[in-house]
Amino acid sequence: MRSWIRLRSGTDRCDAASRAVGAGRTENTQHLLSMLFRSLNVGRWLLAVGYSALPFFYGARRLTVACLLLAFGAFAHAGNESFPTWRGDPSLAGVVGAVPDEPVRLWEFRAGAPVIAAPVAGDGMIFLANRRGEVFALDLAGNRKWSRKFTETATDTNTPPASLSFVSPVYAGKTLVLAAANGEVLALNAADGQTKWRVSIGGKVQGSPNLVGGMGKAGWGVVVVWGAAAGSQAQGFLTCLDGKDGATLWKTEPFVRTDGTIAVQADRIAFGACDATIHVRSVTDGTEVASVWLGDENQVAGGVAIAGDLVFSGSRSGALHAVDVKRRTNAWTVAGSGELFTIPAVDEDLVVYGAGNGKVHAVKRTDGKAVWAFDTRGGQAESPLIAGSRVVVTADGTVFILDRATGKKLWSKTLGDSLAPPAVVGGMLIVASDDGTVAAYGKKDR
Repeated sequence: MRSWIRLRSGTDRCDAASRAVGAGRTENTQHLLSMLFRSLNVGRWLLAVGYSALPFFYGARRLTVACLLLAFGAFAHAGNESFPTWRGDPSLAGVVGAVPDEPVRLWEFRAGAPVIAAPVAGDGMIFLANRRGEVFALDLAGNRKWSRKFTETATDTNTPPASLSFVSPVYAGKTLVLAAANGEVLALNAADGQTKWRVSIGGKVQGSPNLVGGMGKAGWGVVVVWGAAAGSQAQGFLTCLDGKDGATLWKTEPFVRTDGTIAVQADRIAFGACDATIHVRSVTDGTEVASVWLGDENQVAGGVAIAGDLVFSGSRSGALHAVDVKRRTNAWTVAGSGELFTIPAVDEDLVVYGAGNGKVHAVKRTDGKAVWAFDTRGGQAESPLIAGSRVVVTADGTVFILDRATGKKLWSKTLGDSLAPPAVVGGMLIVASDDGTVAAYGKKDR
């Protein structure tokens, strides 16, 4: 079974005929807030922002650094026990806290049905969902705190409602937000699982939601990607919901369909689409501020990672792209084969990504030159994480810990037939399987 997050073949999700797009408007800001977020969250990044780069701009609207810090305060928790999105922070760059080289199993939880999306965490709790529409909250020792089961909102009294099928949730402001494939979005009180709000965005959800700061009554919002009716390849939309009550803050006009999780950094949203283009939009109102075409056969059906002015993405051709959205150009491309729809992990030096041939590659962030490659001998290497001086990645039913500098395998464990992308919470490596098992690995004396 393949992970929801990695998404299925691009040939059935992106129309190969829709490729060209006009150049978007330039975007003139420097955005290093996600680096600061990672330093608050896992202690890896240090703040190195010159005051000459500030303040930030939303067109004519100015936002100071202090305001941005307050806006993202809902996401940044002290310590390394926060994992608010399935890639760590909203940038999706996948830079997280360290894990031990040879971890041991600390606990195991049985979710009762396949868990195909990575868990998230915050405020000393871990949250996950299975394919039967059940949502679980665990403490850091793996003990169940609460669970709830959700079905679709009934529209036909003669037909029992189906279980909701959730993608990976997000966590902010002591609230767990989940989006279901049928277009329903729910916010639950993290402490007890009680419903805060539940809305329908009117279309099929594509990819996991993500978090934006400085929005609405809650001071944070959730951006959901959704597409046209089933069977259509034509259109997609972005919808931003208020974290307080689920009210719609903005909704974009229709554009070419996008399927992956969007990346968020400060005042901009980045994503790839079926028109083989990287798009950058404003957090404030969803309007497009830049776009870069990747070329023929480079449709993007997976998520992207954003770091500074660069957006990193795989594509249908198997290539890895580094797009400079400020200059509206493809900074560099690493050719590949097959389809590359996983999300790379990006730190200050390296870009690490999993390929469809089972290999994990590391290239230089500056120019894309190869540093190392590791063969998992699996069918698909999923989206990796950079965990301190290590790389964590799953491939089919095995989880690996690699040396970040050399790619050397330090540890591996086969846990099932298929694993969701990993999570790292409080020094623990947490892995979910399609047999419903969720296991935590870490130091024995934890």
